[in-house]
Amino acid sequence: MALKLKLENGEVKEYRTYYSEGGGEFGPSKHLTKCGLCWEKCPPAHEECDHTDCAIRVAEADIINIFGMGFLSICFGAILLREAIHFHRIAIGELVLDGIWTLAPGFSLIFIGMTAIRFAYGDHKKSQELNEFRKHGTVNGIRARCI
Repeated sequence: MALKLKLENGEVKEYRTYYSEGGGEFGPSKHLTKCGLCWEKCPPAHEECDHTDCAIRVAEADIINIFGMGFLSICFGAILLREAIHFHRIAIGELVLDGIWTLAPGFSLIFIGMTAIRFAYGDHKKSQELNEFRKHGTVNGIRARCI
């Protein structure tokens, strides 16, 4: 099963312990855990391991992947904005009339990138919670235990 922690205040937190690798047109080719378990298809929650180290590995990998995607989206959005403004520099009247449609893709990519970075921050919090649990047996200062 996935790693589930029950806090003293009654709250239950669940953490995924597998990560996906490979793939292409039809999605990831396999799902793995740090401890060596492997599945061809996405594993049901009751088949996952419940190791803290496996959950930490997944949270840290998600931070890197999502942050990278967000950073690249922001970079591409900034390039699109720069090119749209440079392209319309000659005809300033068209930029005012056409501006929304030429600038929208750049702003959209920047918004998507900022959203991805926000999700990466959420995974960073998960990683901190798991490391705290491993070292001190607490999550955000509240005693916790595996269930």
